[in-house]
Amino acid sequence: MKPFYKDWVVWVVVGLAVTTFFIAAEIELFEAVYQYTRAHEDWQLDEYFSLAFILPVVLPLLMYRANRRLRAVITEKEEAEAHATHLALHDVLTGLGNRRKFTQHMDAKLKREPSPKAALILVDLDGFKAVNDKHGHRVGDGLLQVIAARINLLTDDRGLCVRLGGDEFAVVMDAVNPKTLRQEAEVLAEAICETVRDKVSLRELPGVPLRVTASVGVAFLPPSTDPSDLLREADRAMYKAKQAGKNRWHMAALPTAGPVARAS
Repeated sequence: MKPFYKDWVVWVVVGLAVTTFFIAAEIELFEAVYQYTRAHEDWQLDEYFSLAFILPVVLPLLMYRANRRLRAVITEKEEAEAHATHLALHDVLTGLGNRRKFTQHMDAKLKREPSPKAALILVDLDGFKAVNDKHGHRVGDGLLQVIAARINLLTDDRGLCVRLGGDEFAVVMDAVNPKTLRQEAEVLAEAICETVRDKVSLRELPGVPLRVTASVGVAFLPPSTDPSDLLREADRAMYKAKQAGKNRWHMAALPTAGPVARAS
C-alpha cells in the first residue's frame, strides 16, 4: 500500500482545509465569530465554534485512516487466499501445475472439445531412481527442477505442463491446426526426449554431469473421454515406449490411424 502522503485523498482534504481557512480569513469570519462569542460569553460558544472548525478536517482524515486499515486487511486476506489457491494447484518443488490442476484443466477441455484438437503427452523419466538413490534427494530434487523447466519451456504457450508426481510429468498440447495434430504431437514428443537426455549440471554436484532419458506416451482427446481414461491411454502408450527400450515415444491411435512407436 502506498504511503499516505502519496494518496490524492489526503491532499484533497488538506487542500479543502487550507482553502476554507483563506476564505474565512478573507471575509473576516474568524473576527466575526470572535466578536459574537465575546458578546455571548455566558453561552460558552468558544468551544463549539472551535469544534465546528476542526471537525470538517479531522473527521474525514480519521475516516480515511480507518478505510485504509480496512483496505489493508482486505488486501492481505485476498493475497492469502490467492496464495492458498496457487499452492493447491501447483507443485511446490517445480512450480508446475499439479495433478489437481491437470484434472481441472482436462475436465474443462473435454467438455468443450467436439473432436480431437489436443494431445496428452505423458513423460516418465528413465534412470531417475538410480540418480536419486546414488546422490540423494537434494540432487534428485534439483534434477527434477531442471527437467521440469526444460519441458515447460518446450510447451511454451501452447498448453499446460504439470508434474503428476514423482518423476512423472504431463503436457496437454493444444493443436495449432487440428488437421496436423498428430504431426505436432510427434514433434513435441521428440523434442521432449531430446531435451531430457541432455546432461544436467547442478551446483550441488559440481563436475558430475547427470543424465536421464524419457519414455513418452501420447494420447489424443476424443469426445466423451474423462481425464482418467485419457491418462490411462497415455500411460499404456508410455509403457510401450519403455518396453521398446526407453528413450523414445509411443503414440496411441487417432480415430483414423494406428499406433506409432519411434525411438529417439
